[in-house]
Amino acid sequence: FTKWQAEELIMHWVKMYNFPAISLRLFNAYGPRFNTLGPYRAVFGIFLAQRLANKPLTIFGNGEQTRDFVHVKDLVHVIFKAALSKKKGKIYNVGSGKEIKVNKIAKLIGGKKIYISKKYSETNRSLADITKVKRDLSWIPKITIEKGTKELLNLSKK
Repeated sequence: FTKWQAEELIMHWVKMYNFPAISLRLFNAYGPRFNTLGPYRAVFGIFLAQRLANKPLTIFGNGEQTRDFVHVKDLVHVIFKAALSKKKGKIYNVGSGKEIKVNKIAKLIGGKKIYISKKYSETNRSLADITKVKRDLSWIPKITIEKGTKELLNLSKK
């Protein structure tokens, strides 16, 4: 709700004061130096912390729920393009545009898995429609989930 309120306020400033702003709605970001601690870590952070601790990966529900993951390097690229663009008052979804099952992430991370009861707040499906950001900012995510995960695992070994 607060993200929506902030976006509405920014778009109000765009209209009222000709404020040069756009909004980027970032979907499940992952990559080097992301959060592996605390209550707000995402699935990559949880799985990586569990793998590094030699614990089984805990999967809520059956693991068939999907998320749209976008690598931090792709995010940096789109943020840079957005900052240099002449667009204003636009709202863009930023993700990979692909649904990835939680089970696939667990398989890429590797190790033993355990399935636990699905949380009531667990979303079954998440997918960014990136048509507009691709068109307006000429941006395409380049890092596949396989490549990004492999890079992440290699960095965690150092």
